[in-house]
Amino acid sequence: MSFDVNKFVAQTNQTGLAKENNFYVIVNLPAKFSESNLSRELVFRMDTASMPGRSIQTIDNRHYGPLRRIGHLPTHLEVGTSIILSEDMREKVFFEQWQDLISGDYRAQESKSPEKHSNIGYYDDYVGTVEIVQFNEKSQETHVVKLIEAYPYQVQPLNLSWASEEFHRLNVSFSYRYYTDKTKEYDKGERMRTDSLLTRLNKAGVGGLIGTAAGVLSGRVGPNVTAAAGAANKVLSAIYK
Repeated sequence: MSFDVNKFVAQTNQTGLAKENNFYVIVNLPAKFSESNLSRELVFRMDTASMPGRSIQTIDNRHYGPLRRIGHLPTHLEVGTSIILSEDMREKVFFEQWQDLISGDYRAQESKSPEKHSNIGYYDDYVGTVEIVQFNEKSQETHVVKLIEAYPYQVQPLNLSWASEEFHRLNVSFSYRYYTDKTKEYDKGERMRTDSLLTRLNKAGVGGLIGTAAGVLSGRVGPNVTAAAGAANKVLSAIYK
């Protein structure tokens, strides 16, 4: 069968195309973590993220003939994000404080006591949830992924160089037990409903920060973040449309 360009165009016009820059991330802290406005501000700081992937573990089985690989347990792959840092690197400290709930707070105490390195936290005290939301060109949420029992598994080192004028991005990988996802379908021309972008951001406590976020982003980090500022403005326009 020959490839029909008109059918291809009609099909993509009907379903649309998912774009990498139409997303935002909400980090919900564990109950043990002291409340922090920074967790709400991260919605405008996380400029890259990944949707979770998974693989299936297999067992080799053969009674006769070619080998069968029988699937059983899933393995959920870590989710990577990057965060644009403030001058005082408060975002880096934030994730390190979260990790302190896991491995002890010897980092902040400046203690040489080896006992401080062994204060392992309780699992329920350091796991939270992370929501990754994809929206379409009409600012409607189309796909929502929620990482269950998530925590910052890895905080990557930051490179320093006198030859560079780039601003810092902190790479953070999240481990989690499993994820749930939900796809939303809309009729053509339908607007956002009760569980809209604005509603979800306000639930996360971001509503009061929205008015200044895009201006701060573009004013502080300069022309190199045109794309990031544009994405932030997409979120703003979705809220105020």
